[in-house]
Amino acid sequence: MSLNQINSHEAYVRYLSENPDEIDALFRELLIGVTSFFRDPESFEVLKTDVLPDLLGNLGTDA
Repeated sequence: MSLNQINSHEAYVRYLSENPDEIDALFRELLIGVTSFFRDPESFEVLKTDVLPDLLGNLGTDA
């Protein structure tokens, strides 16, 4: 939406219906084309030590 300077979802839906190539571009953007992240131990280590504790640290034990 921002690449095409469109500010509302309704306008973007209209743009999609008028520009079939944009549908393909959107589809490609939503896919994860590279799976190396899932095979990278360093990525998981950062998730384990930095990201997840911050996200889950405020959860109570009575959840």
